[in-house]
Amino acid sequence: MRSLHITAIAYAVVLSVVCVACAARHRRRPAAVEACLTLLAGVTVILCLVEGLRIANGSRPDELATHIGYLVIAPLVLPATAGAVQLDGDRWGSGAMAVGCLVLAVVLLRLAATSSHA
Repeated sequence: MRSLHITAIAYAVVLSVVCVACAARHRRRPAAVEACLTLLAGVTVILCLVEGLRIANGSRPDELATHIGYLVIAPLVLPATAGAVQLDGDRWGSGAMAVGCLVLAVVLLRLAATSSHA
């Protein structure tokens, strides 16, 4: 499971850099970037579902309330950011998506840190 955490965190950071590059060039995010953001959101949901099932099966992290908080927040970060920027694919929308990806990377990192699974 750690490999999925690490992959999702790295993917979020890479997408953040791509969004910053789009913002710096004053260009719209390509459709491929939008597809990658959707994929990242899907991977985040799957990761959170698996973690939730582990908790339901009796595996308890040391900081259960904090861990559940991260499980609730993680799948909401990108949709909330996308909703805030709506269809704005220009500079500020790309900058906001970059911040959203970085926030997701930090939340996933904290989720992995609070997890009791090796």
